[in-house]
Amino acid sequence: MTHVTREILLELDRDEAWEALADLRGWLCAGAELELAEGERGWLWLHDGEQRDVEVEEVVPGERLVLWWRPAGEDLRTRVCLTLDEEDDGTRVRVVESAPVYAVSTTRIGDHPVLRGGSMYGPAAMALPTLLARVPVSRYP
Repeated sequence: MTHVTREILLELDRDEAWEALADLRGWLCAGAELELAEGERGWLWLHDGEQRDVEVEEVVPGERLVLWWRPAGEDLRTRVCLTLDEEDDGTRVRVVESAPVYAVSTTRIGDHPVLRGGSMYGPAAMALPTLLARVPVSRYP
């Protein structure tokens, strides 16, 4: 698997950070028809209008959310793993979006590989900084 990783440090306790993160419409997408429960399937509409088919793999409130998603009509899915780790000065939120190695072409846009079929790889990781507008953040890489 190849992956894109992003993380930020939120000046919130773990419960507050989870509440912000679990509100996917607040940072990841413009619309959602998805219940955050293991095994649930639904849809997200990204801010650019792209529809993503989504399946929830794992939900551990306050700790971890794992989704599999793909652009509507495409076969290739990527895995999005969101984790929260409590630190002295807040909660670190990490997003890792992974795809099978065979699925990634050599084409790159900046530091981000592009999947065959032209779909952008890494939209969850790229959206994470939009949490900055919702909660106080002391620093992010």
